[in-house]
Amino acid sequence: VRRAECCYAKNCIRDFVNKPPKYSVLLGKLRNSRLFRGFGGPCVGCGQQIEQEAERRAEAVERTGLIDSNQASLFNIYCELAKDITGYEAVLFQLFDSKERCYLAEIQPEINETQNLNTRRPKDGSVCAHVLLDTKPLIAFDVTKHEITKTHSNEKGVKSYIGFPIIDKNNYALGMVCMMTFSKIKELSQDKLELLFQR
Repeated sequence: VRRAECCYAKNCIRDFVNKPPKYSVLLGKLRNSRLFRGFGGPCVGCGQQIEQEAERRAEAVERTGLIDSNQASLFNIYCELAKDITGYEAVLFQLFDSKERCYLAEIQPEINETQNLNTRRPKDGSVCAHVLLDTKPLIAFDVTKHEITKTHSNEKGVKSYIGFPIIDKNNYALGMVCMMTFSKIKELSQDKLELLFQR
């Protein structure tokens, strides 16, 4: 699978290199047949299914009516709780539509209060987009060592990163809350992580 076609290609190739070949793979909520045809060739018969799954997820986001609404301040409490629990310098509450991610609420290092700017950023190429692919949080206390974050550009100089998905009743990841540090690597105890994700 060419990288432009499938965000799972890296995981598929790694599985074939490191483990005995599997004949199916679970991508999101869909199980797909897989036939390895050599590097550079398609390995998963899932392109159309992944696209349909992404469309349904984006439609679920749009049905909330939250992007570009006047209700963004309702989510300030999530950012403020996350900052209090973790001590991280930046916290973002964001939803992902089909093309972009929108920050409904955000706390930035230079501004201590929560803002509701409805800031939009490209979805593609974002570390945050990886959080949508799993129901479990992405925890990278040292972004230079985590297998996902270490391969991404880090122009802002993020040291530590935590992101967990916002899952709806149909098990779609509508968006995520992420936390970052810029001044130093900051690890959290298991108790704090459990407290954070129980929220």
